[in-house]
Amino acid sequence: MDDMRHGDVRQAIGAAEDEIFRRFVHPRFGFLLDYAGRNGEADFPDAADMQACRPNAMAWWTPVENGAFFTGLMLAGLSARPEPWRRPQTVDRARGLARALMRLGTVGDRPGFVARSIAEDGKSHPPVGSDDQTSPWLYGFWRYLKSGIPTAEERETITGAMIGLCRALMETGWSMPCDAGPGFGYRGSWAHFNFVHAPRLLFAHRIMAELDTANRDRWLRLYAERLHERDNNKGPSRLELCARGALYGNPGSWIGYPDNPPFWISATAQAGLAEMAALETDPAIAEMFRAGLRANGEAAIHYISQHRWFDNDEPTAYRLDWRGLNAHWREQPDIDTALAVANRQRLDWFRSNPRKIYEEHLMREPLWAGWIALLSGDADVVARATPLIRAAVQHYRWERLYSGAFFVTALYPMGLAEG
Repeated sequence: MDDMRHGDVRQAIGAAEDEIFRRFVHPRFGFLLDYAGRNGEADFPDAADMQACRPNAMAWWTPVENGAFFTGLMLAGLSARPEPWRRPQTVDRARGLARALMRLGTVGDRPGFVARSIAEDGKSHPPVGSDDQTSPWLYGFWRYLKSGIPTAEERETITGAMIGLCRALMETGWSMPCDAGPGFGYRGSWAHFNFVHAPRLLFAHRIMAELDTANRDRWLRLYAERLHERDNNKGPSRLELCARGALYGNPGSWIGYPDNPPFWISATAQAGLAEMAALETDPAIAEMFRAGLRANGEAAIHYISQHRWFDNDEPTAYRLDWRGLNAHWREQPDIDTALAVANRQRLDWFRSNPRKIYEEHLMREPLWAGWIALLSGDADVVARATPLIRAAVQHYRWERLYSGAFFVTALYPMGLAEG
């Protein structure tokens, strides 16, 4: 497959983008969906569902559980398209995603909260977000601001929202607030000492030094402190965690968290690390960032070729009816109960939905591994990964997939199509 025609690669990446916007975008509010039927059918939780936390307070297992996560990264991908490949619809789509992302970041009542989705009433939303939702929100807008697409008015609004979010999270100690009653305090934090969270926290500090110009020196000072901070003065510093990488194992190894995490969950850590390496002025620190980027990219290469095992003609259908999970629903007065309900539903959802697992292992992870390899910026890693990525993007039939996770191909450089 290495002798593929380069034009076919561009066509495949463009076709993936078009398929996302055909089936995997919320028809009213414009954020991305987790899954949909082959004709675009999807059942969204309504306002009553979200107010009652059905099926759970995170909206896990529904098509809208990762609205901010997926939308932020898709926005970053479209924003990075250079002029030769920036189609007219690319600009329009990016602006639509930016509007959707802004709505998700402002619909809640608690400062620093980013919603996963919004019901048809324009207000109701799952009350529990996460650090996985908030990191792509910030990264997507950062890349959008660098793209030249937003107007001056958009830039001012977005910059203000990003500054407001980071100032609010600083007040919480970088824990992510929920948007519900007293039993729902926070879920997720960037303050943990591991590879997944260290780059997210540092990335937020570093870009604030660029955006919150009135407080640039303060943000840079805090950034330097956080780089060298250790967990209770023990163990590796955040800088050392960045240099070590995610400790991805070989294909078939036990997936863990935070070490050897899934690629799709950890990708924003690699993305933030790449941004910091580009911004860093200290050569020694920049090289430590690049060491982590290389380590992650090297490990990711081994997963990309698993796309070959995916059968586009596999007949198993995806379970689209999440409402059956309400059999396990109960009142959720606090975050612990909400997680217990969702994890009980998880057993039902995964057991009855083998197509979900099939696409996660043989489509989602290989494609996200490709992005992590490309983000490494290491010439040798990228050179070895590129033929595998070219083969992967031409292998899948996007119209036959139920999971929208293939949107990550929008983050691939169109230059992949060139020899």
